[in-house]
Amino acid sequence: MEAKTRKALNAVVDALQHLSSVSDLAHLEFNHIDQVLARIVDLPTDSKQKNSRRNLQLIRQWMLEDGSSIVLLEVLGQVYWRLGDLNEEQFRALRQTLHKDQTYIEMLRGHQAADIVLQRIKSVQEGKYRACQDFMEALKSE
Repeated sequence: MEAKTRKALNAVVDALQHLSSVSDLAHLEFNHIDQVLARIVDLPTDSKQKNSRRNLQLIRQWMLEDGSSIVLLEVLGQVYWRLGDLNEEQFRALRQTLHKDQTYIEMLRGHQAADIVLQRIKSVQEGKYRACQDFMEALKSE
């Protein structure tokens, strides 16, 4: 396994250990997760953000293929950047390794994790709506 893949795997394993140590996923710190979800929902279009867009599309596709709970791996704020260092072959190797890991499989199958992600997407959606509403009100009062 290449060094970049190993670093990405270590970031995922750290996140899995953290997630497994939390008795109730509803009590997680969602800051990093919400940031990634907000960007996945509204992918950047600026050419200066090409690498960022690629990383987000990678996570988005991974979520679609393995399950929404994948985004919870960003709980420590490290997986997003580690994935960006991987090429397609390295990413496939990472996923193949993870599909042999029982903790990863349990996270994928956990209904609570999927419910939390849907809840966080709704929270992001509401936050974006409120921000737009506040901005419109500010413009109206000018």
